[in-house]
Amino acid sequence: MKIQYVLEEQEVLEAFTTTMEEPEEGVTAQHRLDRAAYDIWKKKNSTARITLLSSMDNDLMKKYRDYELAKDMWSALATKFGEEQEVLEALTTTMEEPEEGATTQHRRDRAAYDMWKKKNSTACITLLSNMDNDLMKKYRDYELAKDMWSAFATKFGGTSITKLRSLTIKFDTYKKKPEHTMRVHLRHLSNMISKLRDAGHVLTDEQQVQAVIRSLPHNWEHEDTLYPQ
Repeated sequence: MKIQYVLEEQEVLEAFTTTMEEPEEGVTAQHRLDRAAYDIWKKKNSTARITLLSSMDNDLMKKYRDYELAKDMWSALATKFGEEQEVLEALTTTMEEPEEGATTQHRRDRAAYDMWKKKNSTACITLLSNMDNDLMKKYRDYELAKDMWSAFATKFGGTSITKLRSLTIKFDTYKKKPEHTMRVHLRHLSNMISKLRDAGHVLTDEQQVQAVIRSLPHNWEHEDTLYPQ
């Protein structure tokens, strides 16, 4: 479960640093990949906005709810307390306090730790200051901004663009194996369609039919088993 939390946290954080323009419509494999990638980003952006807005009191929510991009919303919040990128760094990194020493390396380690400690404090303040009282009481005991954010963001999740591209490529290139009956072949396609749907990429009935036809060998002859009872 800990791995899942880290992945979910990272998925939401991506929306704080990236934006995407809606791609043009088309029927090619690249058009489908672009559309699927955009749909995934759109879902992440929505999740990130909900993550932030649901932590705010009513007054803050009214002020920030008109931001359509999570990146812009986060930027507006973070710049009240510090540099946006510095705050984001504290949500993804931790450091252990270095040993004391008099060498140049000891001084560098101490300086790096002090800088991270300041970023961590700023990030904690950024998050807590935008929570209502009930949420603040629940999360104020977290000493690390990364842990605080993880505890909050794990309510949400998503699917990486890399994984979606892999599923889409596998689906687009899948061909019926000679040893498979049509019933088995359709079951494999159905499983891939379900995985794409779970990843946020829903195929229309027409696209599913086209995929079945595309997956058949050129020498395949129509049989009633295409639509098994």
